[in-house]
Amino acid sequence: MLEKNRAIDPIIDLLDDAPVSAYVSAMDSRELLYANKMAKRRFFSSTQGCKATGSCPAGFEGPCPFFNGGKNKIPIARSGKFFCPQHGCSYRFRSKSIPWENGTADLTYLEEDRQGEQADLQTKKQNFQEFFSSIPCGLGVYQLDQEHITLLFHNHAFYEMAGYSPEQSSLLEKETTFLGVHPEDLSLLKEKILKASRENGILRHTFRIWNDLRQEYRYFDLHGSVKEAEAGKKLLYGVYTDVSERVQLEKEMTDTSEKIQDIVNAIPGGVAIYKVSDIFETIYFSEGVPELSGYT
Repeated sequence: MLEKNRAIDPIIDLLDDAPVSAYVSAMDSRELLYANKMAKRRFFSSTQGCKATGSCPAGFEGPCPFFNGGKNKIPIARSGKFFCPQHGCSYRFRSKSIPWENGTADLTYLEEDRQGEQADLQTKKQNFQEFFSSIPCGLGVYQLDQEHITLLFHNHAFYEMAGYSPEQSSLLEKETTFLGVHPEDLSLLKEKILKASRENGILRHTFRIWNDLRQEYRYFDLHGSVKEAEAGKKLLYGVYTDVSERVQLEKEMTDTSEKIQDIVNAIPGGVAIYKVSDIFETIYFSEGVPELSGYT
C-alpha cells in the first residue's frame, strides 16, 4: 500500500472513522492505496479478501462486479449492489474518482444492503409459511420466556384441527397460546412445557382442546422440542396430531374388557385359562377360582 502524504491527510481523517467500509485504489493498476478501519476489518485483513489490489475485495478471485477496469480511465461515478460469496450477504457500493497524490484515484464505499436482506428474509418467511401450511398435521412455533409463552407461528392445519372460529383464531394470535385447553389439562401441560424449557429437551403430552365447530373437546397429541435461539431466547417447536378416535377406541376397549370381566366373574364356580407346554402355566383366572380352591 502506498504511503499517503500530507495533502490527503484531511481525506484520511474523514474516512478513517466513517461508519461504512471505504477504500481507495489506483485508476490504472487497481493497486490498493488506502482502506479505512472498517474496510480493513471486513475486506482486507490477513484472512479475508485480497491484500494487494483494490479490484478484488470481498473474496472475489477476479475483478469485483463494480470494477471500472480496462482502459477506461474516465472519472465517472458508479453505484449498485453485489452479493459477497465470502460474507454471505449483499452490499451496496458507490464509487467515484477523487484527487489523490499527484493524480486521481477511485474511492469506493461499501455498506450492507439491509433492505435487500429484509426483502430476502420476508421471502424466506413467506416460503416457510407456504411450505408448512401444506403439511397435514398441526405445527406451532413458540418463544419461551420464563413462564411466558409467545406464539410465533401456527400453520393452517392446526386451526382446522382445533376447529377455532375466526374470532378465536384472532384472539389466539394476540393473547394466549392455551385458548380452549381443557381446565383439567392446563396445569400439567404448562408444567411439561416448562420442564422441557429448563432442560432444552423434548415433551410428549396428550390433552384436550375445545373444538368450536364440533362443539366438543378433541384430544391432541403434542410432540415438542425446545431449542436455544439467538440472544438467549428459547423456541418450542410443536407437532400436533388429533388422536380423538384413538383415545375413544382405547376407552371403548377398556370398557368392553371391564364388562367381559364382570360377566366372567358372575359365572358360578371358577373360570381359568392355562398354557400347556413343558410347564403348566396359569394365564388367567376369575374371582371364583381362589374362592373354590381356598388359595389367596
